[in-house]
Amino acid sequence: MKTEYNTPMSWQYIAGYGDGEGSMLFGITQDKRPIKTKGSKVDGWNITPSWTITSFDHETLKTIIDFLQEKNIRCAKFYTKPKIRHNNTDRESRLAVFGWDNLPIFINNILPYSIVQKQQLELFLELQHFLKTSNKINGWTKEMFITAMEKVDEINSLKKRMRGKLNANYFKEMWGMNNE
Repeated sequence: MKTEYNTPMSWQYIAGYGDGEGSMLFGITQDKRPIKTKGSKVDGWNITPSWTITSFDHETLKTIIDFLQEKNIRCAKFYTKPKIRHNNTDRESRLAVFGWDNLPIFINNILPYSIVQKQQLELFLELQHFLKTSNKINGWTKEMFITAMEKVDEINSLKKRMRGKLNANYFKEMWGMNNE
């Protein structure tokens, strides 16, 4: 089904669409390659933020991607594995805006129009500001990583589901920082 637009794509539209179909995600990964972890104070752990929309409406996502690319916002589109719903085996599309420098630009543009995700977006900007002022360029410290994970946990608590085992308490226990 092709979506027809009466008005041009806008930040307002993306914020509204995202309030219904979007999600703030955080990839928590560990790189164990010695060349990548040399000097790491957090055993190669990293936090990678993204804001995603998953939809069967491929045309709408394509239009949003075109709009974002015109605004110099890096994003990606990919297809998910087919899900069978109501005898529909179509593949969903996923749009992702990602990166510690790129994502705040995007969020600042949709934030004034967001309703459902407004608090999550504001908390993400607080996290990004904390990291920027904590000189993350020199790498994560354990204290910085745990503070960031506490903010990630707070953002995730606003969703209907919580993050699994990789949360601030997991890293506090792993690094023996429970009593601090």
